[in-house]
Amino acid sequence: MNSGNEEINVDLLECDFDLDTDFGRQSFFDYNIYKVSPNIGCITEDFIQSNRYKKLEKKEFLQSMLESEIGLFEITAVNSKEGYAYIKEVFTGKTYEIIDIGMSGQQNYNKIYIYTRIITYRGISFGSGLNFIFEKTNPFINKHIKSHKKDYKPLGGFARFIEIYNYLHKNPEKNKAITITI
Repeated sequence: MNSGNEEINVDLLECDFDLDTDFGRQSFFDYNIYKVSPNIGCITEDFIQSNRYKKLEKKEFLQSMLESEIGLFEITAVNSKEGYAYIKEVFTGKTYEIIDIGMSGQQNYNKIYIYTRIITYRGISFGSGLNFIFEKTNPFINKHIKSHKKDYKPLGGFARFIEIYNYLHKNPEKNKAITITI
């Protein structure tokens, strides 16, 4: 697009949330409840700005939702006795200790990637919202990682989400519980 002597590049993201499916509704809600991009508003931001809640705890929790991070994670370790999973974001290397009883009981955690949102409130982190699971052998996710690691953009999280959503939306057989043998 050319405006006078100034050249502007515009990237458009194509996505069609299928609201007739749980997967599509959950993705759509995640997109509207949480902050997906600095220039896109969200419901949580509206709640904070409206000063709807007076209790400090509620305000802090809303702020933690607003600051939550979505990403593709690999589970690096589990503590099933305490109910913790230790995860690392694939693109940034940022690590979290999250409370997750289900994930902490997984013995085959090193064979999957999980795409999820992490909320940290008062020093406690936990997953919320979307949970897309990929086997580490999945060709799509390996191509996705290779492509985005090479040209990682911190503000490109929404584009990465749309890419993953579109893949799973167009391949519904990939959007189901997976069984991994040890």
